[in-house]
Amino acid sequence: MNQVEPTAAHRLLKVHQRIAADGRFEVRTGGRAVGGGDLPPKPDAVLHRTEQLRLYTEDLDVVQRHCEQYLPVPDEVDPSSRNAPRAERLLVDGHCALFPLLPRISCTLNGQDSPSLRALLTGGPRPVRCVCQEFALAVDERRLGLGPVVLFHRS
Repeated sequence: MNQVEPTAAHRLLKVHQRIAADGRFEVRTGGRAVGGGDLPPKPDAVLHRTEQLRLYTEDLDVVQRHCEQYLPVPDEVDPSSRNAPRAERLLVDGHCALFPLLPRISCTLNGQDSPSLRALLTGGPRPVRCVCQEFALAVDERRLGLGPVVLFHRS
């Protein structure tokens, strides 16, 4: 899908799904049928892959519209790359999401000392909960601001 935006890719994949599910298609112009035919049924694996790509492009479209940053659909989408847009969309929609591959989180301290802060910064691993007013992720060297989120880490 070379340089296709998620909205266009999503529409194309929906058409592909309709044809692949039934095998029949008809081409119409000016309210008249000008052609059509029957295609052999697609294997379940192809139907499943098409559904996964359709969901990926839908999630990507929602996130991009929210962030007002527009990127084309990558030429190659492996199953593991489906996770990030799904988690991002869940956050945009106000749901909880897991980010198992989030490499690190940077926090700025406000300069105030407290026993709970000292306990957090000393000793072994501890569970952490923090509120982030402007959560952002880097995608293809762009910063996608998703808005405020609450982060939990079980340490």
